Amino acid sequence: MKIALFTDTFYPKTDGVVTSTISLAKALAKAGHEVLIVAPRPANFLLTNFSIPSVKILWLRSFPTGFYPDLRMAIWTPKFHHQLAKFKIDLAHVMTPMSIGLMGITYARLHKLPLVMTFHTYYMDPQYLRIIKIKKAAQRLSQWGWQSAKLFYSKADYIIAPSKFVAKDLKHWQFKEPIITIPNGIELTTRTLNSSNLLSLQKKYKIENKKVLLTVGRVSAEKNFDGLLRIFYQVHQAEPKSHLLIIGKGPALLEIKHLVKKMNLDQAVTFLGEIPHQKLLNKGYYYLGQLFITASMSETQGLTALEAQLHQLPVVAYNSRGLAEMIGQAGCLIKENDEAQMSQIVIDLLSHQDKIKALQQLIPANLANFEIGKTTDKIIKIYEKILKNKPNN
Repeated sequence: MKIALFTDTFYPKTDGVVTSTISLAKALAKAGHEVLIVAPRPANFLLTNFSIPSVKILWLRSFPTGFYPDLRMAIWTPKFHHQLAKFKIDLAHVMTPMSIGLMGITYARLHKLPLVMTFHTYYMDPQYLRIIKIKKAAQRLSQWGWQSAKLFYSKADYIIAPSKFVAKDLKHWQFKEPIITIPNGIELTTRTLNSSNLLSLQKKYKIENKKVLLTVGRVSAEKNFDGLLRIFYQVHQAEPKSHLLIIGKGPALLEIKHLVKKMNLDQAVTFLGEIPHQKLLNKGYYYLGQLFITASMSETQGLTALEAQLHQLPVVAYNSRGLAEMIGQAGCLIKENDEAQMSQIVIDLLSHQDKIKALQQLIPANLANFEIGKTTDKIIKIYEKILKNKPNN
């Protein structure tokens, strides 16, 4: 098959959509399919030296949105249509509900091609709407957002939900069926701990002999970093050797840094900034932590939680949306917004290494459910089913 993946978020941006798009593209190519990714051309395109083996990338002219850093809107041009036509795709798979996603829908409908869409982001969630400073109107706009999303995804032959929670939500809002749950997969490559490299990183960030909590993700309003800092404050009061490492960047970064100073946590919180995904996975950063922690309540799935487990890092998170399914028994799930309970759980785990080891024993069985080969096979079967039932096929 010739498959085009349409995404509005891509390199050099780093988030779950980017990671899952690249992982799916690689797995599809490995399975023998021809893959094209349609993505916005970054601002520093002449300096871009990014490629994926056996996968083609069609970069579209784009401009910044203005309301969200690093998010760009692409421009439809006759040249784009001509380039896409030359690839002669059999099926379109839309990953995001913005300009390029709309192009994917339009192209598929013009050429009567099968269309699959994945629901990756709760962009209509009031937490997301905080980003563009419209708190007062957030609830009303959330209702409108769900209706607009329902219309956008109504064009799909199949909607893929990355978790059962998301599928249930989409059905509640009466999105067009069929809706099928297929989690975003990850490569279960065996990770080896390089002791010297780990020691070097520990010295670099001055966390030798510290009890480290690690979090990875976009530093944005919907990720609830202010809640995470309140939780860590309680942990640090009880365990002075505790330390929080934050990997990522985003529109709330300066605000969160200011909050760290206000809470007198300067010496206990370190911001590592955004780290390229492959470097993050291969250079031992996840091994810096004893636990992975997140206070986010907006995850459709939560790939960083799976990546943490891949490095034998138990996860502590709220029992919220897709995260519950990703963590399973290999971590601790806390009632939403119960900051006191989360802090107590973390304090207890940091004080009892045997409890951390017990959780680590449960990680391999949980990760087996998300192996990229298995999840991609399920997606390929959806592709094949649509093509088989396509009129005049």
